[in-house]
Amino acid sequence: MLAATRESENDLHAMSVAFSKYCKEKLNTELGEDFLELSASAMSKLKAGNRSNVLYNLAKGVGTNRMDESESRFPVTRMPMGLVEYTTNFFVADDLYAVCLVLLNFTNV
Repeated sequence: MLAATRESENDLHAMSVAFSKYCKEKLNTELGEDFLELSASAMSKLKAGNRSNVLYNLAKGVGTNRMDESESRFPVTRMPMGLVEYTTNFFVADDLYAVCLVLLNFTNV
């Protein structure tokens, strides 16, 4: 069982590295090579906490256009995107300096 788990983790890491490379080459977007692993871990924690899959829902909302094709279902140029961005950046800050940068970035907008 342990070997199968290790193999699955290796497969996930390989897919994550490939996805990161794809995003860099095709989308000109930097993405950590641990993106899929972090996403899987986050979705597991959400499920364990009886929460909806907000990672998928955010991607679907931003990545899918409205029926009239005018903009995404979750517009990135209006609220509450700023609130989502601010809150997320605050909670992923690794130190007080990074928190201060998050705060300064939003006070200078």
